[in-house]
Amino acid sequence: QIARFPAEGLESYRTLLDPAAQELHETACERRDPALLDEVAARYLLTSFGPRALHRRAQLAFEAGDFEGAIRAWRRLLAFYPDPARTGLGAAEVLGSLGAAYARTGRVGGLERLLASTRKSFAGLRATIGGREVTLEEFLEGELPVASASARQAAAAPPDHAPPRAPGPPVDLAGPLVSDSGGTYDIADRFLNVRDGATLKSASGNPLIELSGT
Repeated sequence: QIARFPAEGLESYRTLLDPAAQELHETACERRDPALLDEVAARYLLTSFGPRALHRRAQLAFEAGDFEGAIRAWRRLLAFYPDPARTGLGAAEVLGSLGAAYARTGRVGGLERLLASTRKSFAGLRATIGGREVTLEEFLEGELPVASASARQAAAAPPDHAPPRAPGPPVDLAGPLVSDSGGTYDIADRFLNVRDGATLKSASGNPLIELSGT
């Protein structure tokens, strides 16, 4: 119900609860505590710190090699905040990170649909990743061979043997991402289920991201 508040009502809600949310969020980040970040997301999802907690939760999972867990967290973030720019996180960092997680789990179909949605809604969006400036589309295209290789590895593994997780992120997602508008998003400083095939839309009604379970 709170999510349907007019802008003025949501601002009042945040003015009331942001201080408590900020305190808990800072503690969770300092401790790198996934459970505490979950608590921030559950209790204060619609405050200014709710989306940051969701994103940081996903990051910690990614850094630990739990790419499936990272995917779940980022999908939940997008389910509640379909337009990442409204959270202060930015589209490039959220969608680029989700794409990297799709690639490392061999979810070629999910990455291809994410790429198609990016081409429709974020064409030309630029980011600096690993010291190199690319468009979000170029970055996701570059992840397709990684996704295919991961899928082949999973298919070749014995049924009772899961492929080993990577010890850490193979791509540099720890640096700042700079959008074409000049905004900088720091990935290092950053739960709802989504039906397969759901299309997320911005406040203006334009389709943003089509999510799929594969």
